[in-house]
Amino acid sequence: MGCEMSGEQAGRGLVSVVIPAFNAADYLEECLDSALAQDGVPVEIIVGDDGSTDATPAILDRYAADFGVRVLRPGRNLGPYPLRNRCIEASRGEFIAFLDADDVWHPGKLRAQLAALAADPEAGLCHSFMMRVDSAGLPERRLELHSERYSGWCFPDMLRANGVGTSSVVVRRHVLDRVGPFDERFRYRGDWELWCRIARVAPFAFVARDLVDYRIHDSNIGNNTRKVRRFARDVLDKFEDEMGLADDELRRCLRPARASFHRDHGLMALVDRDLDRARADLMAALAYQPVDPTVWMAILKTVVYRPRPRAR
Repeated sequence: MGCEMSGEQAGRGLVSVVIPAFNAADYLEECLDSALAQDGVPVEIIVGDDGSTDATPAILDRYAADFGVRVLRPGRNLGPYPLRNRCIEASRGEFIAFLDADDVWHPGKLRAQLAALAADPEAGLCHSFMMRVDSAGLPERRLELHSERYSGWCFPDMLRANGVGTSSVVVRRHVLDRVGPFDERFRYRGDWELWCRIARVAPFAFVARDLVDYRIHDSNIGNNTRKVRRFARDVLDKFEDEMGLADDELRRCLRPARASFHRDHGLMALVDRDLDRARADLMAALAYQPVDPTVWMAILKTVVYRPRPRAR
């Protein structure tokens, strides 16, 4: 199945599939095949090649020739969010769907989500459950994002934690035009920041099915908690400093979000037996939310536990 479109298909009803790729040859063909196999939905597939040095360019050239996949090559490494923005700028669809080059869509994924959006015309974004799979594509378990909580008006929940998997997202273009594209200042967590902006102006639709295989491998950015921590904090700073939240929103949304940020990072540091870092984050969590038994118990553990010996 190709992705060539007639004039009637272009624009209205069209889904623009945005895929950033960097040295993705190991998984790219399976990813592209899953997007091409979305029967009953007109799609255009736009892949941004972020300066790949493996077989990715050759694979993309073949899919461009055989299936009409559009390939953008900015000529230098931009990072995932600027690259997605360039693909969005080049797209024509009424809907924008995001797919990472190492993930795979299930058959009927887009059809199910477009039906959910049609049933809720006010919804600006639709997402779904995702299945965690290993590097060979073998299923492990459902990705634990508590995604079912993020349905309807969910800005406070969205600001506390990202429960939306990028490769599951379909966004209405007019909503994306309203809130703006990915903020390119963020090297990481820019997806969460954008979903927060959308959640502030529109409800979410949710399909309670596993529609995406989310592949876990050594190169996953999200696996490096310390690397992304600063950017997660910067997302909260942006909403406090730049997004014009009223005083009641700051109290109702931002303080619990900061408490959750410090609690979650404190608990992760506790698991790593990085006790000083754990204690600092857990005490910061209490400053925002003093009555939290989980945090108090974790602080007690920082006193009882011994630091993990450093590897020699």
